[in-house]
Amino acid sequence: AEWYTAPRCLFLRDGVETGYWTSPYFDEGAGNINMVTYSQPIISQNGTFLGVATIDVEVDALCYADQCDVAIDYNYLTNIRPLGLLFSSLAMIVSLLCLGWTQYYRKDKVVVASQPFFLRIICVGCLILSSSIIPLSYDDSIASIQGCSRACMAFPWLLSVGFSTIFAALFSKVWRLNKVMAHAQSASRVKVKIKDVLMPFFVLMGLNLILMTLWTSIAPRVWVRTVPDENYESYGYCQSGKGAKVFLGFIAVVNIAALVLANVQAFRARKISMDFSESFWIGMIMVCILQALVLGIPILIIVDNNIVAEFFLWSGLIFVVSMAVLGMLFLPKMLAVRHRQARSASAITDGTNSSEPPQSVAISSDNIMEDGNRCITGTF
Repeated sequence: AEWYTAPRCLFLRDGVETGYWTSPYFDEGAGNINMVTYSQPIISQNGTFLGVATIDVEVDALCYADQCDVAIDYNYLTNIRPLGLLFSSLAMIVSLLCLGWTQYYRKDKVVVASQPFFLRIICVGCLILSSSIIPLSYDDSIASIQGCSRACMAFPWLLSVGFSTIFAALFSKVWRLNKVMAHAQSASRVKVKIKDVLMPFFVLMGLNLILMTLWTSIAPRVWVRTVPDENYESYGYCQSGKGAKVFLGFIAVVNIAALVLANVQAFRARKISMDFSESFWIGMIMVCILQALVLGIPILIIVDNNIVAEFFLWSGLIFVVSMAVLGMLFLPKMLAVRHRQARSASAITDGTNSSEPPQSVAISSDNIMEDGNRCITGTF
């Protein structure tokens, strides 16, 4: 360490017996503060170096003359934090409402045709994704250095798991429909089991979990705070260890691949009747997310040194993605269910037959999921 080696070398090499001030550093694991150390060599009567006596001084406590009366701006998230938590709360509440709505109307033909199993997964994915704003809002004004360091790693964990859950479910959802319709058009029999359509989900989730575990073990993010500059400003931020960029690159490639594959499956399903697929809405979701990323990522790079602006942009991007997925997948279904119920109520009031004439042949995706022995035959 500098506080020991520097005064020792100065004495042994140059005979310097005066004290030595180290450069400012972060005392991780002990004081967990930014500080400097003053080291005084201890010399015996016969001129032998025995060791050093040290005193640690917190950097914030150092000042000179009128500087001691100047307030330091720590750039805390105090003013912007409520807005980010509001974004997170709204998205989480909407996710839970959509999950409850899916469970309540799970036997309705609109929900059955939309594969309620995957709708639930998407709701959970949006819930996890929107919750990532919570650890992002942490700084050393409301938590310890250790707590902030844990929040630094919790944010990418929740972000990665939430994103991969959403898009793995979207991919599996449309892929399952394409698989059934491909066999139906050829008048062949097909048995679609749950393990067949969940394989892409588990592969994508497994890759993300492996990469995140390696990142956490080898190069975890830790909370650091800069020494106040000439403008008396200090910034706290999450700093990644060596090699973190490699893991970030692999995680980005894996999740971008999920986006591309989901788009491919949605494109293949574009001609399937809307009674069977939300491919149109999935395509619209992809467009919205692409626009948000194209606009948001360059701005995030530009404001990399502005902690407050970076927090606001991340919170906004996560909120937009979560609400776009939930809104475009569930709002059309809710309106369809409500419209059908209104027509049924009107028919009963008028004394007419409330049963609707069949307009098309519908596949019960839930039945395919739950009954592995059931087969789909015939042409559509």
